Amino acid sequence: MAAISWIICVCAFLAALACHQDMPSLMGWHLSLGLMIASLLCCPILWRGPVMSNVLTGKQRFMGCVALILALPLVLPPVI
Repeated sequence: MAAISWIICVCAFLAALACHQDMPSLMGWHLSLGLMIASLLCCPILWRGPVMSNVLTGKQRFMGCVALILALPLVLPPVI
């Protein structure tokens, strides 16, 4: 589970940086923010402490991140 969390964390972070750079409009900023939140939800180091581990379990964080990633096409602008 930790390896999958690390992969999603790094991919979401790099995608957020790419969206922030390539889409300078307001929609790009919102998309980048959502990907940064997904990256923080999956990062195992941030959630290892005793205070943060009581907020959400690992499976809840992972499923929240997967839900954010799967909802990403709903946020994307329609192709004209």
